[in-house]
Amino acid sequence: MKFNVTIDRDEDGVWIIECPSIPGCISQGATKEEALENIQDAISACLQVRSEMGLPLTIETKQVEVLVMNLTVLQINLMRAGELFMHSMWIQSQMVDLLILKKHPAIHSEFIDNPVTIPNVLFLNRAEYWKKDFNHIRKELIAEFTVDPKHKEDLEALYHLRNAIAHCHVSMGRDYFLYRPKGDSKGQSMIAALKLERKTNEANPLILKLAFDNDDHYYERFSHIQRLDAECFSALAQSISIPHSRIR
Repeated sequence: MKFNVTIDRDEDGVWIIECPSIPGCISQGATKEEALENIQDAISACLQVRSEMGLPLTIETKQVEVLVMNLTVLQINLMRAGELFMHSMWIQSQMVDLLILKKHPAIHSEFIDNPVTIPNVLFLNRAEYWKKDFNHIRKELIAEFTVDPKHKEDLEALYHLRNAIAHCHVSMGRDYFLYRPKGDSKGQSMIAALKLERKTNEANPLILKLAFDNDDHYYERFSHIQRLDAECFSALAQSISIPHSRIR
């Protein structure tokens, strides 16, 4: 027998697979391949249990048509820019907690054992770090921890991206945004970090176009955030014996 399954990945990177036609039939795995193997065992077990209980082996599933709103390019760019910016704030928050927890090992047990209450030291230090910008925190993180070169590149790219989003010119009359880097050297750094293509007829002073409606370009930008969370910060948290889930 063949069954349709749904495939998803949770915030911790675990692959979740479910068989909609068999109620409660769900499995998971560290990789997609492992999850697909596990769901086959789960389907066999569920079918056996339902047979022994005298229940129908499967339930009916059906496709339904739903009217989906067609978003304009501008609306897509606005939503994706907002999503990227807020996720960059999330990355900044994780950097802050990593720095504070490394400097204050005495609060580790309280922080880990009591997820409801924030240690006062952590609370006070967070308030101080809120006064600092992303770039300052990024440089401090690199100074305090051993950060892989590829993750340094991710941090550099995310710094320029969030800075551009925060200071871009937005108009409802066009479906993209414009950003003027502060100085030519900063503009060149941004172009290099984000791997932007240079134009032969560039404006002078340099003005960059920001658009996120192209799926490939958008996912490439979002990959910086995903790598920092799943790879870099997970390893840094482990290096100071803090569960990564506690700072996410």
